[in-house]
Amino acid sequence: MAYASRGCLHYDLHDFAEALADYHKVIELDAANTSGDYARFRIWLIRARQQDAAAATVELQTFLASRTTGMPDDWVSKIGRFLAGQLSEPDFFAAAKNANPKTESQQLCEAYFYAGSKHLFAGDQPTATDFFQKSLATGQTGYLEYASAAAELKFMKPEKN
Repeated sequence: MAYASRGCLHYDLHDFAEALADYHKVIELDAANTSGDYARFRIWLIRARQQDAAAATVELQTFLASRTTGMPDDWVSKIGRFLAGQLSEPDFFAAAKNANPKTESQQLCEAYFYAGSKHLFAGDQPTATDFFQKSLATGQTGYLEYASAAAELKFMKPEKN
């Protein structure tokens, strides 16, 4: 968990080389748990951000096809399928809905962050900003995606001269 947290800290600072090293260490040490899944998602985000989305997507799709953690249709797999282009954005947001309000808020925090990231990488800053703000509006301050949404918003603010 320490490597995952540090990886997110590096990610939030846009220190992607260090973040990648930490996420690869998470996979090496904890591939059989969901922290390994989330590390793979962050690796996809970094590679997509660095114009390597096609190769990153193939790698993520291959992982998802052989994923042994969790259930085949659990929330974590839906995040992966969304990032890998196997689940549409409307279906992803629909999947985040849950009868338990706390679970729904947590899943929406993540969904808004990941969807916002995809829009950011596609050059759609207004939608990315909206989704990052919605991630923060969930109030899920204990989630790494919450912190990352806040960090992205800071990086996106225009500098004042």
